Parts: sequence; C-alpha cells; structure tokens
Amino acid sequence: MELSAKEFKAMQSPLRQSMQKTEFETFQKFGFSAKDKDVLEIGCGSGFGAILISEDKPKNYVGIDIMEEQIALAKSRAIPDFTFQVQNAEELDNFDSESKDIIVIFGILHHIPGWRRVIQHAYRILKPSGTFFVEEPSRVLIRTLDFFLRWGHDPVALFSLRELEKTLRENGFIISRRKNYATLFGVFRADKPNTEGKL
Repeated sequence: MELSAKEFKAMQSPLRQSMQKTEFETFQKFGFSAKDKDVLEIGCGSGFGAILISEDKPKNYVGIDIMEEQIALAKSRAIPDFTFQVQNAEELDNFDSESKDIIVIFGILHHIPGWRRVIQHAYRILKPSGTFFVEEPSRVLIRTLDFFLRWGHDPVALFSLRELEKTLRENGFIISRRKNYATLFGVFRADKPNTEGKL
C-alpha cells in the first residue's frame, strides 16, 4: 500500500528524519553493524535510512520501496554502490534464499496487508545467523494518528506489538533484543539461528 499524499509529505520532514536517526541508534545499541555485510532494506523510502547505513560501509546494499517517487528521491542521494529499486515487499522471490546478512525495516510493515508474508520472506532470505532489525508502531498508535491526521492506513495491515513478536517467533526467529515504548511502538532485533539452531 502506497502512502497517502499527506503521509508522504510527512515522511520527508526533518522530524521524521530525526525520529529515524533515533531508531537507527537503537538498532546500533542492539548490535547493528553492516560493515562488509549484505544488507536489504525493505521500504527504503527516500533513502535517509540508507545514508545512515552507508556510514557502516556494507559490502552490498539493496533498498526497495513500492513508490516510484520514493525510489527517485533515494537515487538522487547518489550513494556509491547502493542499489534502489521499485518493488512490492510482498513479492521478494527475486532475492535468493540465504543471501543477506541483515534485513532492516524502519516502520513500513503497517502499510502492508500481507506483512506476515514479508516476515516469511525475510527469514528465507537471511543467511544462517543473519539478523532482522525492525521498528514498528502499534495498531493503537496508527489508529490514533489516522483519527487526527487522516492518513488512511489500511486496517487489515495493522497489528499489535504482541502480534508482531508472535509472528516473528512463529517463523523461526529468536528475539534477542526488544524495546517497547508504552505499547505504542517497538524496536526488535530478531535473529535467524545457524544451521545448529543456535545464534
């Protein structure tokens, strides 16, 4: 699901960038390190997250987003050797199994009616001992924002933080770190076990 015009404008604001920087700092506290790693960012938006990730000098980075306008903005940042492509996050069959060390999501799952399928794909795409970093607002927060701001999220795509964590676990992930902000939004580090079932 694409962003409404109002939310698209809000996502380009300095406030959103400041929030995303704080989210990334939490990822770093949870052990995020992309140096020499293969990284996939799902819902890369205008590429601000890619700028933050680029400071780590990953071996490879691919950012996807369903909105052509967002990908155009991301490409305009001209980050060397970073790839941005228009793609539906529910359709990730073009990414090989066990091909990425890290997958990152900065709060876009709640836009995707098939968000559970995205998590299934993430587990498949990650290498053994790979890491999934996810930040998401809860259903309660999004409904509140929609009431006041009229952003118009699809209610089918919304979930509680408990539902999100349960789905991560059901797909084989081990939740090694998490932070819950008054049940309004949460940050998770979910690890794919190695071939022996360990981290």
